[in-house]
Amino acid sequence: MAAEEARVKRLVALEILDSHPEEIFDSLTQIAADICGVDMAMLNFIDRDRQWSKAMIGLLGLPEMPRELSVCTTTITGRDVLEIEDLALDPAFKDNPVTVGDVTLRFYAGAPLVLGDGTCVGALCVVDQVPRKLTTHQLAALRRLASIVVRALETRKKAIAAVAAMELTRSRLERLYAATPAMLQSTDEHGCLVTISDRWLAELGYDRSEILGRRFDELVAPGSGFSLLQSDREPVDNGPVPARMACKGGGIIDVEISSVADRDLDSMKLRIITVIENVTARDTARTSLVSSQKFLERTNAVARIGGWEFDCVTRQVVWSAELCRLHDREPGYAPTLAEALACYMQKDQPVIEHALQQCLETGQPFDLELQLVSATGRPFWGRVVGSLDVIDDKPIRIFGTLQDVTSRKLLERDLAESRELIQVTLNSIDAALITTDLDARVTWMNPAAERMTGWTSRDAEKRELPDVLVIMDESDARINADPVRECLRLGQVVSLGDNVILMSRGGAQYSIKDSAAPIRDSGGRVLGAVVVFVDISEQSRRSSELEYRANHDALTGAVNRSGFETRLDELLNQAHVDRSLSHVLLYVDLDQFKIVNDSCGHAAGDMLLLQVATLLKECVRDVDTVARLGGDEFCILLKGCSIEGGEGIAERIRIKVDQHRFQQDSRRFRVGASIGLVQFDWRWANRMLIIQAADVACYAAKDAGRNRVHVWDEADRSTKLRFGDMKWVARLGQALEEDQFELFAQRIEALAGPGAGVCCEVLLRLREPDGSLTLPGDFVAAAERFHMASRIDRRMTEKVIAWMEKEPDLRDRIDMISINLSGQSIADKSFHRELCGMIRNARFDVGKLCLEITETAAVTRFDDAKSFIDEVRGLGVKVALDDFGAGASSFGYLKTLPVDFLKIDGQFIKEITHDGLDVVAVKCFRDVARMVDVKTIAEFIERDDQREALTALGIDFGQGYLLHRPEPLREAVLSASVR
Repeated sequence: MAAEEARVKRLVALEILDSHPEEIFDSLTQIAADICGVDMAMLNFIDRDRQWSKAMIGLLGLPEMPRELSVCTTTITGRDVLEIEDLALDPAFKDNPVTVGDVTLRFYAGAPLVLGDGTCVGALCVVDQVPRKLTTHQLAALRRLASIVVRALETRKKAIAAVAAMELTRSRLERLYAATPAMLQSTDEHGCLVTISDRWLAELGYDRSEILGRRFDELVAPGSGFSLLQSDREPVDNGPVPARMACKGGGIIDVEISSVADRDLDSMKLRIITVIENVTARDTARTSLVSSQKFLERTNAVARIGGWEFDCVTRQVVWSAELCRLHDREPGYAPTLAEALACYMQKDQPVIEHALQQCLETGQPFDLELQLVSATGRPFWGRVVGSLDVIDDKPIRIFGTLQDVTSRKLLERDLAESRELIQVTLNSIDAALITTDLDARVTWMNPAAERMTGWTSRDAEKRELPDVLVIMDESDARINADPVRECLRLGQVVSLGDNVILMSRGGAQYSIKDSAAPIRDSGGRVLGAVVVFVDISEQSRRSSELEYRANHDALTGAVNRSGFETRLDELLNQAHVDRSLSHVLLYVDLDQFKIVNDSCGHAAGDMLLLQVATLLKECVRDVDTVARLGGDEFCILLKGCSIEGGEGIAERIRIKVDQHRFQQDSRRFRVGASIGLVQFDWRWANRMLIIQAADVACYAAKDAGRNRVHVWDEADRSTKLRFGDMKWVARLGQALEEDQFELFAQRIEALAGPGAGVCCEVLLRLREPDGSLTLPGDFVAAAERFHMASRIDRRMTEKVIAWMEKEPDLRDRIDMISINLSGQSIADKSFHRELCGMIRNARFDVGKLCLEITETAAVTRFDDAKSFIDEVRGLGVKVALDDFGAGASSFGYLKTLPVDFLKIDGQFIKEITHDGLDVVAVKCFRDVARMVDVKTIAEFIERDDQREALTALGIDFGQGYLLHRPEPLREAVLSASVR
């Protein structure tokens, strides 16, 4: 608690809270955003109960927020960058309003602002609305920028104090100049009057407004031989020197003038302070002179200027009272020459000794800035000025002043270090930077900008920006407007947007992202602009490549399903806007493709698909789109095409495909194309209706004999029948969404005697709104047709595993529970991953599970099936080959396709007591099973004679209505007699 109070006290002492925006902090925050490749960045300070933002880039309306909601509150507890790639996945911030509210920030990286004494007061952070991760270079740059912010904070406090002190001194000096009874003036380095006392004006009869800015030498009467400046315009320390001055009314007065050169406290420019004495009335001027001396003493005290004198004859040193105070000595202290020289740092003692010797020998004055140490050990910087006083060509004394300039030197050092740190950072970052003046002419470029533009900073200086930064539009190569002139005109950040190309001086091209921002001073005045741009050529190339891959089929190069749907939506939207437009969609399904794939392998099938895709592209126009939806299904979008034109193109495609011969080794194959055609315009509500209509028309073409074109017609009977299947899409979607599927089961019995536990196959039923049940035979074909089978298999598997976990008592009665999977699920890699995940996470012995796949699916998708079987059996799950014998031409695949059960197809069981061929087939299946050491299961046992025949043949298990009629899973397990 005490440490936190100390931290807040230190923050308050910085006087940064609730202050106005400042250019340096806004610029550093913008640089942080640019370096890290984000649009949002903040410079935040953590107060006692809030987060307050000094600078914000890309965020509006969030100048402060409660501390407990601030991510930066966590940042200040560490000493390095806190990076959270996704706030929504971080337990500490996933429910934070900035993550789930209107702002929806997802990425955060913040560098703590650690002061020199170790106090952390806030953070420089970058955020984004999408998850991301910074590179090592970006993290390092963010740390460096945070250290620059800290340096700026500490320098800012010192600068504010120094400016305040200077302003106070200047104000006091102006009041003293106005009120002093002496004729006092100050001139600039050109000898022009800057400040004049009231006494000066009274003596000479001028008004202040008519005399300020005039050269002082113009007021000196001709022949006086006096000048404030030498011929080389260097100031002369005079005093007192007799001269004559002209009054406004024409009179002349005799004066003695004393002057000394000094630096202005505000600008540090040279100024000459002059005291003038009117010796025409010396008696009356004596009082004024005393006042002037007191004034000078007070002025010197305010400006921390002390006088000194070295007597060349007696070698005595005299210090003024103010100089004694500067050395932490009591007024009146008189050091020896050695003691005076010993006050300088050891490294600077030879410098001051040499300056004194040169002044004594040649009369050369000196003006040096050296380091000294006071009597109490306090180090300080001093500006020491000295001149030689000569009488009759003999050196009499060396006199001068010593001014404490420590505050200025420290400020200069801090500013130099900050400038160097900023320069090193700007030179090392990948982002290119160009600064310009108000005329949009280049003033500076960092190395990254030099490399990309081909210009050196020296060569580009003072050139107009468009000559150096040649930028074009990627789409039509038009030269864009000058971003700096637009930025200076609007007084705000200007970005050229996307698709911008930079043309290098040497001809190279870069894709860039750039912005121009005004450069302002502390008063808000625009001084110029800075252009920041980064090379995104590789990013752009990768983005284009990823976009192409995301929208194109890797095998054929045709547009994929995603790209096709996007293009179809675009055409439909155009038709909704312009009702005169109509387009045509062709749905192409290859005939006899499966023969090539099954007999020659997938590689041959892929080659055929590539050849067909090439044929389709040759048959259409440049404005049309050829897409592969998957497998051997293609869609073609004919833009702005009539139905007659669409029929012509479809027929050309059909003929081309029909005439094409696919050669594989010595075999030649012929394929056909069944094509569904639908014309669509503004009257079609959405994309799915159009695709469904084309799909239905395609299947109508298949039903009519294949290798033909069928045009969609709502009144057509064949399309009406096919559309009935499509209604199942919505019904099955609703059933999956509302969990309307129920688990039934049919037991599998051991034919040779009672088994050790219950064996059963899970069967799915669909509960209708009226309470009736729909059997799978009514919807499985539609589910497979419209690629919903995997979703249904996934739901059934989830329900079975959940049931087994919820019913431990019934689970113990079960020896095996089978789940039937479709061929689509076997080919679905994502289904594999999810299923294996469910199995690994199951809280029971997964050896009780058995997955059934059809023989046809296993053979036609052999590689997928083998990979799937190996993986699930590796997890301890059993596998059964369903419908065995229904379509196999060879059993050789069983050598490399390990399963646990063969389920003999029911067509061999129904007439086994009357058909000898069925008996031979079942014996064959039994022998094959025994050879590969798997069990056999006979399906569709409905009569006693079938059971007896199968038992006699040595079949292990049986399944059918004779043994058990399907019932809800719980009842099927409870009603079983278990040994």
